[in-house]
This record gives sequence, structure tokens and C-alpha cells, in this order.
Amino acid sequence: MYTPTEEKILSNWDTFLGYILDYVKGDRATTLYEFYNSRAERIITAPYSTKKTDVNCFPGGYIDHVNLVIECALDLHNVWSSKSSQISYTKEELIFSAINHQLGLLGTSNEEYLIPNTNDWFVKNRGAFIVTGKQL
Repeated sequence: MYTPTEEKILSNWDTFLGYILDYVKGDRATTLYEFYNSRAERIITAPYSTKKTDVNCFPGGYIDHVNLVIECALDLHNVWSSKSSQISYTKEELIFSAINHQLGLLGTSNEEYLIPNTNDWFVKNRGAFIVTGKQL
């Protein structure tokens, strides 16, 4: 199973925060930046998925995934713009949506949603290293 280095995880975090600073404006940017920074430890280390065969099931997988979604959103925006398509959103709206599209995977202020699996059978036989916490 792939596990990124600490440097890569922190680099991904810096990239993520850069998207907020570069694309989100005014009070919305301040609020978003403060929201994510106040939960930085959980977010930086969060996986994206629950099974080792799924995408980004490793520490830092959540931010890695969100950054990829942001990059893809920008790429698609550029393609649509180059084809003279009518764009009915701002780049700020696009990036804001991409940044927050899987926010629920982080849980609540008090409880994480994706937690390490303590059931050895499921880890060994199903590759379920992570389980979902109680319904939020």
C-alpha cells in the first residue's frame, strides 16, 4: 500500500491552502482558511477511502484526492472556456465546490468519520483498513 512521505503530505497541504488563497476571495476566503487550519491535524492525516484497493486509502489521502479534483476542475474549465462554451459559474465557485466536495468524510467537530479498523479479519480478508464511524 502506498504511503506518501511526510514531506509530500505537507506539500499537498500547502497546495490545498494555496487554492483557497488564490481562488477564494474576501470574508469567504478568511472563513474557509480558518476553518481548515483549525482542523489541520485531522485533515492532513485523513485517508480518502476505506479499503487498500480503493483510491487514496492512506494517511494524507483526503487532501491528495481533493487537490486532484481541484486540478481536474480547472482543466475542465479551461477546456470549456477554449471551446467558447457559455460558462455559468465563477472560478471561485468552481474551486469552492471542489475544495468542499467531500467534507463530510472528515466527520464532525467532535468525532471522526473514517477510523482505523480494529477487526483483524476484515483487514486481512477484505483489505478494510478503515471503517466508517457511527452515522453522523
